Amino acid sequence: VYQPIVDLGSGRPLGYEALARGPVGSRLALPGPLFAAARAEGILGEFDRACREHALAEALRQGLCGDDLLFLNVEPDGLAHEGVLDRIAEDGLGQVSVVVELTERTLASRPSEVLAAVRWLRERGCRIALDDIGVDPRSLGLMPFVAPDVIKLDRTLTQDLVPEALGARVINAVRAESERSGAVILAEGIETEAHLRRALAMGAR
Repeated sequence: VYQPIVDLGSGRPLGYEALARGPVGSRLALPGPLFAAARAEGILGEFDRACREHALAEALRQGLCGDDLLFLNVEPDGLAHEGVLDRIAEDGLGQVSVVVELTERTLASRPSEVLAAVRWLRERGCRIALDDIGVDPRSLGLMPFVAPDVIKLDRTLTQDLVPEALGARVINAVRAESERSGAVILAEGIETEAHLRRALAMGAR
């Protein structure tokens, strides 16, 4: 499924995030159980890559092109599988602007593998997004090494579900990195006018 990425000023869709889902109504419908099953079967790397390739192929079939953004996730554990990043549907790269999402828990647990993956992806024209920022504040110090194009604030920040002191520390670090590098701040979980006002106050665009 595809979730729109929207410009908060104009409301115009800039692209979409591809989200993996299993068969509707089954125990594997949601991504948690779906990827857990792939991990249990020992095929997480292959499954993760298949999801990305299908997401990109379907996006192109639906007409995304040129400057349209397509956000694709990389499963953290998949970075440890040899060959998982040897191609991300390279036939499609260049036809749409691919933004690869890496999670901050990946940074905290596998920094050297993540940095190698970032170099590989940038060489192929991909942009980099850091996802779920705010879940694990230990990774904030690694942001300058990755130099993400997009910093995605976790919905717990947008919806004011974290302690005030922690939220302030995360937002200060994110805004400092955005000002230093030009990274765009993207807020997840905007579902009400109050969420929108909070996202704008945090510097999200």
